[in-house]
Amino acid sequence: MRIDDVPHVFKINKEVLDSNWGLLLYKHELLDLNTRAFVYKVNDVIDGYVIAKYIGETSDLLQIAVKESKQGQKIGYKLLTYVWELLKSEGVEEMILEVKEKNEAAVSFYKNFGFKTIYKRKNYYGMRKDALVMRMRVND
Repeated sequence: MRIDDVPHVFKINKEVLDSNWGLLLYKHELLDLNTRAFVYKVNDVIDGYVIAKYIGETSDLLQIAVKESKQGQKIGYKLLTYVWELLKSEGVEEMILEVKEKNEAAVSFYKNFGFKTIYKRKNYYGMRKDALVMRMRVND
């Protein structure tokens, strides 16, 4: 991901995740040496992206999103596989993420990839909007 990709990534965020990340936060993450951020492009059009950050042996999956019109084409799987393999080669032993408990499609995606739920965070996304904290380890 490059700085000039940020407006396109921001648009996908608003379409799919609707998180509270602003343009400046994406740019800030790209300047962080511990951030790994990649886009999935076809014919110079960004269809998805992934952002992960690591410190030592642990990585946090900050965001992963694919345009609604491109979902179901294994783009998310390719992005997550790419960043996970890169992080492992850099010494990362585990990846952690938070996901809305009621987002069954995302929870299923992460479980199929190898993540396991380790606990629940009550009201993480607002009242009665709990998060599952999930983890995947190299040697699990």
